[in-house]
Amino acid sequence: MRALRLLAALYLLALVGAGAVAAADPQPGAVYGTASTWAGPGAATHDCVWPWTSCAPRAVQSLDTGLVIYVTPTMYCDCYVGRVGPLGETERLVDLDPAMTAALGLPGPGLYDVAVWPIDQVTGLPDAATAKVPEDDAGELVASVVLFLLIAVGLGLTSREHR
Repeated sequence: MRALRLLAALYLLALVGAGAVAAADPQPGAVYGTASTWAGPGAATHDCVWPWTSCAPRAVQSLDTGLVIYVTPTMYCDCYVGRVGPLGETERLVDLDPAMTAALGLPGPGLYDVAVWPIDQVTGLPDAATAKVPEDDAGELVASVVLFLLIAVGLGLTSREHR
């Protein structure tokens, strides 16, 4: 019985660990690159142009911390898209103000690896959130049932010794 409880605990740890990694994965279609900090206020991107009233909102996820913030750029940034800057600057996806950098759990001014993806302006959800989900979730259902049974046995909920 002890071995079964140990097996259930190990299986649970494996699933929780896999879930934590999956939760940190960015949205499908995310663009990977660099974010930098600037004095602000707000976020700045190369596709946000005057009068800065129709800039597309997006999610920014730190690849270091896994934290995600949602920003609507309020300023244009050259960001050296498609070229190297005069001082060797490299392309950036977004410039973030100090508050946004802190919200991502990052230590302060610098360059950071990020994933960026667009979000819907009305709902605030990722554009992919309303896409049809494949109905091939049988594997997840089976894994959930097995996990439940292993935990139930591991905790002794199905044992006659507690009755």
